[in-house]
Amino acid sequence: MSKKRILILIIIVAVVVIGLIFVFIKKPAGEENKGILSRFFPAGEKEEITSRPLATTTAPGQTPEDLQTQKQEAELLKLTQEAIAGATFANGKVRYIERATGHLYEIGPSGEEKNRISNTTIPRILEAVWSKNASSSVIRILDETGENLRNFAAAFTGSSTQGVFLPSNLTSVTASPAENKMFYLLKNNRQTSGLQADFENKNRKELISLPFAEFLADWPEKNSITLLSKPSNLAEGFLFKLDLKTLSLTKLLGNIKGLFAKMSPDGKKIIYSQSIGNQNLETNILIIADSQKIPLGIATLADKCVFANGSANAVYCAAPRFIPNNSLPDAWYQGIVSFSDGFWQIDSESGTLKILAGGAEDIDAINLFLDPEDKFLFFTNKKDNTLWRLRLAAGD
Repeated sequence: MSKKRILILIIIVAVVVIGLIFVFIKKPAGEENKGILSRFFPAGEKEEITSRPLATTTAPGQTPEDLQTQKQEAELLKLTQEAIAGATFANGKVRYIERATGHLYEIGPSGEEKNRISNTTIPRILEAVWSKNASSSVIRILDETGENLRNFAAAFTGSSTQGVFLPSNLTSVTASPAENKMFYLLKNNRQTSGLQADFENKNRKELISLPFAEFLADWPEKNSITLLSKPSNLAEGFLFKLDLKTLSLTKLLGNIKGLFAKMSPDGKKIIYSQSIGNQNLETNILIIADSQKIPLGIATLADKCVFANGSANAVYCAAPRFIPNNSLPDAWYQGIVSFSDGFWQIDSESGTLKILAGGAEDIDAINLFLDPEDKFLFFTNKKDNTLWRLRLAAGD
């Protein structure tokens, strides 16, 4: 080969080598310097993810529904670390009694501005039933023996708590939703008397006398008090309505095993649960006017439900994700079994269901109530008696 051809070949090889070096060493704009070998032997193809929707960031096996559940769980908030005896909503805040001390507190619905209102110490409180304006409460106290309940009608004045003890044979008490009045049941042998009084236990008036005992009283609507036989899978339950205008007693439901029932604030509907066999529950809405029964679509205890204030149709319920193989509702009321609940909104006319929170927290919800605008659902966790809230309206 002549020197001229060799020189031409060398020049061609040099040009090719220089071109390759320029291509592989120069990095594209915005790309990290990964070295030449990474261009020849890439670790793997990468997708452009900057414009992909949120669902692409889920973990393996996670779905968009899982992301929505995470958002819902963020709306749950534990308001207290200590156990409470009862709570209510008043003047934009939640008012509650600390179970161990009897001290009265207020706290905002997002956990802000916690204040102690009363520092009067009353130990061993189990339950509190509130007056309409939350200035008074009937406190149910366990005595020193731990076997008997005492009932104290408390008035919260300044930083102190004052009041009077109610009769020792009191079995159930409820408060008017419209006035500063209470109604309680007194058991005398096999008879039960129903009395109305103010929260100082004055102006007492007997409204009814029944030839049987063991009822739970509730005052859902200004002119109606309901009387429910204590729920048990072993007995058929009954629900009666006492009309406060006429003092007439009407049976609304009967001959239903494990019956628990609540009337709506307008007095037109009842949500009730019943035992099916030994281990199952069925929950329905009853339209009182025409006796129409609407299946709720979830299995839960009506004790875990509350009617909305602002909507005639909305019902909010906590429902167990799994129902244990025990005699219900007895085993739950006796503390033998515990539930782990999700939270639902139900249209009481159409039966439409909406999941609000799926159960990331281990909650067995009791004593559900709402603020007047239905922005928040408040409840007690039966597992440790702490106070919680679930945000219902976005942006509040």
